[in-house]
Amino acid sequence: VHFIGSLADASKEVGGTFARAGAPWEFNLRDLLRWCDIAGKAARVHDGDFDRAVDATFETLFSQRLRTGADRAKCVELFAGSFGRSPRARPPPAVSLRDGNLHVGDASFPCGSFDAKSVGAGDHDSMGLLRGQLPALEAAAHCCAEGWMTIVAGPAASGKTSLVQTLATLAGRPLRQVALTAATDTSELLGSFEQKEPSRDRAALEEDAMSALRGATAVALRLQSSVPAVTVETAWCTWSAYRAACEAAAEGVGAEEADAAKRALLAAIDALGVLQS
Repeated sequence: VHFIGSLADASKEVGGTFARAGAPWEFNLRDLLRWCDIAGKAARVHDGDFDRAVDATFETLFSQRLRTGADRAKCVELFAGSFGRSPRARPPPAVSLRDGNLHVGDASFPCGSFDAKSVGAGDHDSMGLLRGQLPALEAAAHCCAEGWMTIVAGPAASGKTSLVQTLATLAGRPLRQVALTAATDTSELLGSFEQKEPSRDRAALEEDAMSALRGATAVALRLQSSVPAVTVETAWCTWSAYRAACEAAAEGVGAEEADAAKRALLAAIDALGVLQS
């Protein structure tokens, strides 16, 4: 409580220089409750050592939020003033996939429908993070596990997008990206009473089908898998036929080609039904 109070006072000090980048800041009871929550979970990883859990989660909740090195150094100084010691130094967080969960340091949450190992190199060219980005990846993983909004800030080409893409890929979760500009209207984000568009439903169906195909492929590649490889190959062939029919229809050909695309998509879904059964 004393530490969070000192953060709040320092950030509001008249004429002060602490936490001016990214201001205004709010350090309050919400931060205390969140810290207790994730520190309690991290304590199980550290064999019940709550002090180590507090140190391990300090960076995620506080120093990672600040924008400059000077502000982060001041945050550590305030921590030492409240706890009588500086937070213990930690090695870079390890990343692993165990028991259907993605673990990044002390953060963990369930993986999605497809295994990260099944993702091809063409899906994300950024499946590699620098050692210095691992603490930010752990902080983002904590936020995802708790359902907290995450804001990734930094200069251009600093790895913001690649960090988010890598986290989504490792966790086997779909990532939806929306390009925002100064002309973006709030209704585009919050939704409005727009006419229902079949193309959006088709796009959602295509995304679900691709996710299911990837998951089935990952299962088929495992040793002693119950899914025959020939069945997976057939499903991919029908999907390729659907994509080819869509491309033909997009070039302005008639209803016959559009109907062929529909039949190919239905065949791909039927093949997925065989895989799932």
